[in-house]
Amino acid sequence: MTTAKMLELVSPVAPPPDKRAKLAPPVDDLHGKSIGFRIQWNNFDLFMQHIEEKLKKDYQPRDIPRFDMIRDPILLDRAKGLPVRSGKLQKFIEESDVAILGLAA
Repeated sequence: MTTAKMLELVSPVAPPPDKRAKLAPPVDDLHGKSIGFRIQWNNFDLFMQHIEEKLKKDYQPRDIPRFDMIRDPILLDRAKGLPVRSGKLQKFIEESDVAILGLAA
């Protein structure tokens, strides 16, 4: 006689977060500000080149620092689960009055 085995089905979907993330408050004016770009996926930097041109034309930013998480060899350790070993993120934060971290698709 064979014994039937029971399988337990589980959902791979994580439950929704308890709270919605709060958005940063709107910036009153971008003129003369340092506007940072965090590049975290391929080709986002290509898109941001167009945004950078528009910002320079319309707002004359003081600076546009970039934090490139794709091409920076030190930051690639992050993909391996290793901690980031540089002060580049802190420098980016200190240099930027505001930052564009990504756009929803």
